Amino acid sequence: MPFVASPIANENHEPEQWVAQEMAGARAIVAASDFVAALVRKALPATTRIEIIPRGVDLLRFDPAAVRTEKLVRQMQDWRADDLSAVILMPGRVSPGKGHDILLRAMARMTNKQATLLIVARDEDNSKYRETLLKLIAELHLEGRARFVGYAPDMPVAYMLADVVVVPSRTPEAFNSICAEALAMGRPVVATRAGGTPDIVVDGETGWLVPPADPDALARALDHALSLDEAARVRLGEASRLHITAHFALSRVGERMISLYQELAAPIGR
Repeated sequence: MPFVASPIANENHEPEQWVAQEMAGARAIVAASDFVAALVRKALPATTRIEIIPRGVDLLRFDPAAVRTEKLVRQMQDWRADDLSAVILMPGRVSPGKGHDILLRAMARMTNKQATLLIVARDEDNSKYRETLLKLIAELHLEGRARFVGYAPDMPVAYMLADVVVVPSRTPEAFNSICAEALAMGRPVVATRAGGTPDIVVDGETGWLVPPADPDALARALDHALSLDEAARVRLGEASRLHITAHFALSRVGERMISLYQELAAPIGR
């Protein structure tokens, strides 16, 4: 049977020893991204079979055409976003590894001073770090331009309210579902070139990638994303949806995983 490779790694981005031991006896290793596959290759013999099968996106749920207007209006009212000229959306846990502080510093350096950052996160997430971020918002004079809006029960609706979705992670992740979901919704994405994100965001075609922990580069990318005219936004949105459909559709990913299990379950030698 295959072993689904864990993204757990130490500070040097190397798999923990117990993970390597568990994987060693598998007939195949399933990695969610090139990033995870590279970690596995460092830990196991060169002959180890590695299959890169990413997490899938439910394209029936994450479909711009399926979002009802009344839900959009209700969400805008709940977030007091109906009069905003441009919305930068950052979903995700409130954690230092997610790069909220870097994004706030980028907001302060942007040419576009009309854009508003909406941070989507559960209110109970890391209250101590949240307080640190609120202080940084005040220090950078971003009151009114950056705010927490709480949990979004309907993420497809939340994505549709965004002019750009930002993922400024400083810590590499095996697979960033936020990037994949936002692209499925046809939203421009600006993300850091970390972990498995470059597998999802095609720089310059479906979004933009910047170095981690670089607020200047992040500010430039956000300004560029918000400067697109309507025709360019439509083209990018269509390319994004097609990219996710071709490589990350839940049905396609499921078929690949089932096919692998069927192959490995067959008697050896048949």
